[in-house]
Amino acid sequence: MPNFADEVTEIAEEVFGRREFSHYTTHKRRILHRLATDHLDEIENKVQVERLQVSEAEEAQRAEWQIKGRRALLRGIVLALATATMITEFLFLTLTPPANLAAWLGVDEKNSWIFTHRQALAVWLVIGTVFLGLATIGQLWRRNVARRLSMTPVELARGVYERALTSATQEAVASSINDELGPEGIVAFPTHAPRLVELDTSQVTPSRTANYIKEFILEHDSSAIGLAGTRGSGKSTVMRALRGDRELSELVTVVPSPVRYDPGEFVRRLLHETAKTIASRSRR
Repeated sequence: MPNFADEVTEIAEEVFGRREFSHYTTHKRRILHRLATDHLDEIENKVQVERLQVSEAEEAQRAEWQIKGRRALLRGIVLALATATMITEFLFLTLTPPANLAAWLGVDEKNSWIFTHRQALAVWLVIGTVFLGLATIGQLWRRNVARRLSMTPVELARGVYERALTSATQEAVASSINDELGPEGIVAFPTHAPRLVELDTSQVTPSRTANYIKEFILEHDSSAIGLAGTRGSGKSTVMRALRGDRELSELVTVVPSPVRYDPGEFVRRLLHETAKTIASRSRR
């Protein structure tokens, strides 16, 4: 696996390319230094289980492929040698003059079975060569497929590790911003949001704001987002856009706030609607 510090730095560079962190690019060098100094061990501790799973999966794949790979390679070599032998025999049979062939084989040219069935033997050699050639190609193809299949557990483990590392690094970048810029009075995240427009149509036109919120949801394992604004500013429009998005449609539950607000009743309804969404998704 690559150097852990390099992995974290690479992900942190990608984090600064996101809109919510782009405000701090002028301080990026200081923040990355703070990240490497104060939070690298913290990130490593958060992903040590996933990192260990990747190493175990890679080791298991190597051990498995040492056996299966050698067997597949040996079968391929045997088939290739047999194909080459068939080709050599065919060329020898068809290109060698009959007198030289009879002398080399030590047989009578007129009475030998080889000479009386020479053409038929050549045809069978061609058929055998084609068959063995196809078998060799098939063996190489199966070997490549087996190699890719053996990598599946490794790729799954790497995917889990990369997601965990990205989440932990993003949290550490936010903490580094607070640590480094907080004493200077610089807030950790922007508080300004573009004006949203309420739409009355059933089709919600995608907007940069809705896309921004969608990206924020997808990039965070857990988060809380507040939409504030006056009546008609577009809060419900954003919620409808998120609910209609194909990437989020199975994950979004919209519960309108009642006119008469009862905290206990609203929490019960919220949990009920969330449970219904999860149950409907699990049945698919």
